[in-house]
Amino acid sequence: MRNIRSQFPSPEDINDNTETAPSKRLSSLMPGYDKRVAGTLIALETGLDTIRAECPRFNKWLTRMEALQEMS
Repeated sequence: MRNIRSQFPSPEDINDNTETAPSKRLSSLMPGYDKRVAGTLIALETGLDTIRAECPRFNKWLTRMEALQEMS
């Protein structure tokens, strides 16, 4: 997984097409990979701060959502 990650500027850039989407890549590395279960566990273990730091588009979107919440 680290090798795949090192080939891209951010995790967001790994999702470049349907054949090489992150879930497809993980399925090839981990037989029995379940995107819904493992994705949730990976996100929990990684932590929101790290995800935000590594994924600028996601961070920008989440920052906008937080600003909307503050306005209400």
